[in-house]
Amino acid sequence: YNLLYLDDMISNIWQQINEKANESDINKDEKLCAICSVKRFLPQVMRESKKKHLLKKIFDKSSFPTTSSIALFDYFNRTKNSNKKDLEQKLFNDEFIKNLKEKDKYYAILMMDGDKMGDLINGKNIEATWKSIIHPQLRNKFENKNDFSKLINENWEKLFKMKIRTIIPSVHASISESLGDFAIYGVSKIIKKYEGRLIYAGGDDVAAIMPLSTVIDAANEIRKYYIHSFRTITLEGKTIKNEKNNVAGKLSVGLGNATKISISAGILICHHKEPLSQMIARAHKLLDEKAKKEVGRNGVAIELKKRSGGSRYFNEKWNYFDEHYNSFKELKTISTSLLYRLEKFKDGINAILKEKNYPILLENFFKKQIERSEIANNETSKLAKILIELSVYEKNNKKIFDSQRLIVANYLSKGGEK
Repeated sequence: YNLLYLDDMISNIWQQINEKANESDINKDEKLCAICSVKRFLPQVMRESKKKHLLKKIFDKSSFPTTSSIALFDYFNRTKNSNKKDLEQKLFNDEFIKNLKEKDKYYAILMMDGDKMGDLINGKNIEATWKSIIHPQLRNKFENKNDFSKLINENWEKLFKMKIRTIIPSVHASISESLGDFAIYGVSKIIKKYEGRLIYAGGDDVAAIMPLSTVIDAANEIRKYYIHSFRTITLEGKTIKNEKNNVAGKLSVGLGNATKISISAGILICHHKEPLSQMIARAHKLLDEKAKKEVGRNGVAIELKKRSGGSRYFNEKWNYFDEHYNSFKELKTISTSLLYRLEKFKDGINAILKEKNYPILLENFFKKQIERSEIANNETSKLAKILIELSVYEKNNKKIFDSQRLIVANYLSKGGEK
């Protein structure tokens, strides 16, 4: 009886709040806990306050989109519907959901982090040596070994043989400035360009929510900005790649495109109704355990987390996406049902890969499967080769077929389908 009374009392309280609150602040029949109530109504209190609070813009919920609106980005473009707020509300309507494509309910969380930043700060990656800071004439004298005593020569020889030394404060300052420019002038503008929303960008760390159709392009552009050498940042805050220009502004010195300078990425594709905090934690884990540990330096790990069924992954190096980018995009022309059907042939395909002429055998097999599910055309052979290109990889000198890669790539490539 007491529990029923308490439930009625809570319902009455929220009914009164609903009647007085702005429709944009709370939905009909919605009830919130104490913490969520503070989060929800704080922007309203700040709006009505005569004082301009320092955090007013941050707590204004209109400054950050819902995960639903990010998921619906491609739907907005496809239908040319400008009433985004109305559509977001409809996402909780079963009838409206039936008319949506499956991919309209999903968005991507992008996490990026510089590889082995400790090695860079300690001088391992830029090969800071004692020889590099000694005047060439003095260095030649030491190397000549005839101008100093034996004891001096022996000790300096030991010092010269040391591969690295602690880099000087000015280099630390230069690295810090490069990372600052990367976060402020690079990451934030790139995320905005690709219609995402930045959660944070600090130093070599990046977190953002993105539409499916733009997340790969955004991540790749951020990666290229991270390893640039010189760019000019204009007085208006724009970045110009060509350093040989006469435009007024700041010369931004990047970390450079060196072998050991790289940034890895984790991309989690998840449903718009999943708890955001949990998904961010999952994306962090994807970045750390898949992109960095399994793939290694300069890695990309993509996880497709469907609400039904297990996760599927596509993990590779960044240079793989550089080489196969066009094929990755063209996969959208292949039916999704075909890719799921190929999972059933995994053992047989791996058996084919053991044959010397596997490219011909596998291409013929894929062509037959394409013809079964789609109308055969002049592109059939091309599509079959794309399937081989994206699904077959090498591990421990052994060719392996993985249909998960195709399903993930297909899901991303069709994100912005018109």
